[in-house]
Amino acid sequence: MDQSANKLALVEPSNFNFNTETFDTNVFQNDVQFNKLKIFKEFDNLISTLEKNKISFNILKSPKNSPDSIYPNNWVVTFEDGTYDLFSMQSPNRRIERSNSNINFLNTNYSLKNDLTEYEAKNIFLEGTGSLVLDRVNKIAYASISRRTDFVLFHEWCQLMN
Repeated sequence: MDQSANKLALVEPSNFNFNTETFDTNVFQNDVQFNKLKIFKEFDNLISTLEKNKISFNILKSPKNSPDSIYPNNWVVTFEDGTYDLFSMQSPNRRIERSNSNINFLNTNYSLKNDLTEYEAKNIFLEGTGSLVLDRVNKIAYASISRRTDFVLFHEWCQLMN
C-alpha cells in the first residue's frame, strides 16, 4: 500500500472564492480579492504539468454557489480497494459539492462504502481529510476535534474502517 494517489480528481476553479459560511471555522481562510485570471492560469499550468508527467486525472465541474469545491477531499475520500466514503459537512454550501454529476463520476469509478451524510441533519460532522490525517500504510487516522470533527463520529468511522 502506498500513501500517495496514482490518479487525481480535480475540480475546476470556476466558482472558487471567499466562503462566508466557513471562514469563522477556518483559520487559513482570508477575505482577499481573488484574481480569477491567476487562478485559471495556475489551474492550466497544473493540468499541463500533470499531462507532461503522464499523471492520470479527471476534471470535475464546480457546482454553482460552491466557493470551496476545489477541495473535494472534505466531502469524499477514495480508497485503494476501489471504494469511497461520503462525509458530513458543516456548511450547507459545501454540501452542494456532492452534485449529481460528481456522485455519478464516483459511482462510475468506485463503490460507496460508508455514507455519513445523514449526520448533517443532526448537526454532527466529520469532514473527511479536511479534518482527518490518514496514515494509510499503518491504518491510523488522526483528527483535530472541532465543530467540523465530532469525536464520537470520528471514533465510529475508525471502527468502520478497522
